Amino acid sequence: MKRYIILFTLIFGMHTAFGQGYNLGEKPGPLPAKEFAFPKYTELFLSNGLKVFVIEDHEQPTVNLRLQIRGGEVSESIPGTASMVAEMLTKGAGKRDALTIAKELDGVGAGVSASSSGDITSVTGESILKHMPIMLEIFADVLRSATFPEDEFAKLKKQKMSEVKLEKANAGSLLQSLSRKVAYGANHPSARHKSEASYTSITLDELKKFYGTYYRPNNATLAVVGDVKPEEIKSILEKALSSWEPGDVNEFRTPKPEPMAQGVYFIARPSSVQSSTALIATAIPNNHPDFEALRLASNLMGAGFSGRLFKTLRETYSYTYTPFAYLTSGRDVNRYICGADVRNSVTDSAIKVMQSEMTKLANEATSNDELDLIKRFVIGQFKMNFENSDYVAGLLLNADYNNQPISVVKEFPNRFNAITPEQMKSAVTKHLAKQSIVVVGSPDVLETLRQFGPVYEFTTELEAKKAESKKVDLTPEQLMEKHRAALGGMENISKISSLITTGTASFDMNGQELRGNITMKQKAPGKQVMVMDFKMFKQTTMTDGNQAWRMMGPQSEEVTDNAEKQEMIDEAHIAQSARLIELGYTLTIKGQEGSSIIVESKNKAGEVQTMYFDAKTYLLNSVKETAKGPQGNVEVSRLFGNYTDIGGVKFPSKMVIEQGPIVISIDDIKYTVNQEINDSEFKPE
Repeated sequence: MKRYIILFTLIFGMHTAFGQGYNLGEKPGPLPAKEFAFPKYTELFLSNGLKVFVIEDHEQPTVNLRLQIRGGEVSESIPGTASMVAEMLTKGAGKRDALTIAKELDGVGAGVSASSSGDITSVTGESILKHMPIMLEIFADVLRSATFPEDEFAKLKKQKMSEVKLEKANAGSLLQSLSRKVAYGANHPSARHKSEASYTSITLDELKKFYGTYYRPNNATLAVVGDVKPEEIKSILEKALSSWEPGDVNEFRTPKPEPMAQGVYFIARPSSVQSSTALIATAIPNNHPDFEALRLASNLMGAGFSGRLFKTLRETYSYTYTPFAYLTSGRDVNRYICGADVRNSVTDSAIKVMQSEMTKLANEATSNDELDLIKRFVIGQFKMNFENSDYVAGLLLNADYNNQPISVVKEFPNRFNAITPEQMKSAVTKHLAKQSIVVVGSPDVLETLRQFGPVYEFTTELEAKKAESKKVDLTPEQLMEKHRAALGGMENISKISSLITTGTASFDMNGQELRGNITMKQKAPGKQVMVMDFKMFKQTTMTDGNQAWRMMGPQSEEVTDNAEKQEMIDEAHIAQSARLIELGYTLTIKGQEGSSIIVESKNKAGEVQTMYFDAKTYLLNSVKETAKGPQGNVEVSRLFGNYTDIGGVKFPSKMVIEQGPIVISIDDIKYTVNQEINDSEFKPE
């Protein structure tokens, strides 16, 4: 097989208002739609380059400031730096220490605070209008002259260490942290994990460096909401912030995600009586044309009482109380996640329900009525939120950060309402096909998860769990006997004279995906033809048991390399893994790691591969081998899952092939046994 690769919640409650003119029992129609107008705002600039949005709100004599800095957790060198900088701002700034800042703000009922999340840092200030001078003075000080006192730094470090311990004890936090690693890649900036070790390594100099680099007016945008006039507040801000100097800021662009291998990711929590479970998929940037269609799909799955997961996981099966689904909305990288906290005993059943609902989302048409219900809710909430001026400020700041014109925000209701069921289904099919499972729960549920594919165990530190290798008291012959029995026994295997395998496949390379079909025909002894048709290209490999060929389109080429030809002939045997010894393979049992028995196998041509057999079922879970590629040797992995009984013999109904950036996922595999196949099909015409 390696040869083939080298070649290519807001709770959602709907209510009905009864008005005049309705008869008893008559379902009222919707109220007439009102024309929507985006709230007014003013955009201006200070002399130091700071962009300011002013949203007038004269209902209360208050003022709120919200500054958004382009630089957050993804910009830091050591996890935890950005959040520590944000929290240190009010521990000392200008001539004030932490106690003085707290007393002066509390004395007038004002507040200044800061936080960092994702790729932004936010600094906020609020007060009644007559106390704005003191609030604004402290607000300006924390932006331009934070002092970072050592004693406050030491206290904050201890606090952060305690937070890490609390997060390690929280299944939901572990689920989210591990899901980011799975979706974006173990070393991706958006997947960095704050730990005791990372906080220990952060120094005051690291905080000051981050502060001096990113806290600059030309790297920030300010929104002012309150009982103010644009020209008046501009003059006030100019006086307060003019000494905040701009600087050279190299904009940090989040790299493309490199998702971890598709599979099941598990963190054991021995005391858990329930499992935190989720399906994870890497999604698209928020400026992608399909993003809003995916958002609609996530709303359809997780919109509270009207969401599909609520109707199935809660109402139909009573597996959980609060299922969820959402799509993150970052500028550069995102992830889709749906899940629930469920009882240990129904962990695998709940996962199957979620997978079933995702399959329906990708393959079945959604009714316009169901979509319209979700659309009305989302658009209704969008419009209702404009009663809150702070919400408007958030939209303006995010649009500015995302380099989107405000017209994109204003036109959201019309665009969202125009999404068709087919557009949503197409977006799900294109972008959410590759899903992994993340579970945080009792070790008792681990074995039930193996049916979904390879299992990767992690610690609460989010580090891959090191498997302990132990001796296996079996000879290769005894292991093969158990494996053959697990498949159904050689008597049943020998009854299969021909096997036709079909499946739908996705070919993914660096996020670019092609979808197609794979068909393989095998005939005993040792004849095979395999066709991989992805429309843009079609590849065929075949062997008649003596010779082997490969074809791209109509052109055929005989395989002359002895090692490659031998491997193709060996793989042509039906249930090849049961016949390794009779095919002349040399098997060496290397030991057991976790739940896998590891076997090194070498064929007659000297080609070596590592095979992983389940220590309990003795079925083959995966095979790893090294292949020669255009740029040197590469590792190829084949993963097998969801074994199903076909004529008394178990065959996998799911297969994933990975080689560097290339991932081929083969799903919905179907088998036909003992159908007549003409020998001419195993040779080129």
